[in-house]
Amino acid sequence: MGGGALQCERRARHQLRAGGTVQTNIPGFQAGITSITTVVVDSRNRILVGGSGRACTKCGTKTVLVRYDPDGSLDPNFGNGGTVAVAAVGAPDAIALLSNGDVLASGAGAIAEFNAGGSLLSTVMSTVSGATIVPATPRAPTVFEANGDFVFGSFVPGEGGRRDTDIQLVRFLPQGGIDSTFNGPVFDFGPEGAPGASDRSLAAQPNGRIVTGGTAAQAGTSDFAVDRFNSDGSFDATFGNAGKVITAFTNASAGVRVVVLQPDGNIVAVGQASSGGQENLAAARYLGQ
Repeated sequence: MGGGALQCERRARHQLRAGGTVQTNIPGFQAGITSITTVVVDSRNRILVGGSGRACTKCGTKTVLVRYDPDGSLDPNFGNGGTVAVAAVGAPDAIALLSNGDVLASGAGAIAEFNAGGSLLSTVMSTVSGATIVPATPRAPTVFEANGDFVFGSFVPGEGGRRDTDIQLVRFLPQGGIDSTFNGPVFDFGPEGAPGASDRSLAAQPNGRIVTGGTAAQAGTSDFAVDRFNSDGSFDATFGNAGKVITAFTNASAGVRVVVLQPDGNIVAVGQASSGGQENLAAARYLGQ
């Protein structure tokens, strides 16, 4: 590589830090980063960001991972000076850190594994060989379970006409194959046939139950919707009304954007509530036991 090309690459990787902010260019990505989708912080307070980008406007989308040290500088021990850009799973819906230092990333119903240095592995084997998930980030519509399985929320045609969409949860094994033992029912958050079913976020409880949050559209409005499933994919009859809870906000249309689990097992749903043309932050907490 000539000196001019090397200097150009260094400029491309240059990182600007000022007043608590960071800007990072990914080498070779003239078209820029097209999507930032998820982030996780490890036990050493390093920040791992997942997203996607393209090297040119007509190029294919690549999975992008960027890792920062606690002071905001790029981690020189990860990928190409702190960045990874490779054809893998597109923009990851979720990423998880493993006890052996590897990284799992899921997207579009597929899964990829990167080693601790950011290199893409040819097979997904860590959880099978004994590594466990440490921190993981849920983002609609995917969540990792502790054993490396991941649950994906997909949209399927409903029975209420062409505008009706239902939701089905599908569980994948660590290597990416569908888990045929998982009984993921087809469901609607609201009344059957209402348009706009929206599965926004998933969370996996330590006991194997799965919580999903979204929007229940009904009668010209919409409400918070939180459902819970047993580890085998069936509705949890001990939660709400046969596994479902719908929460209305006074004089507002609302929907869940993310569900998170508290250490005590309770469930927090956060989203938006629209009233009189104004968008407000909305939150609700549910007993998880």
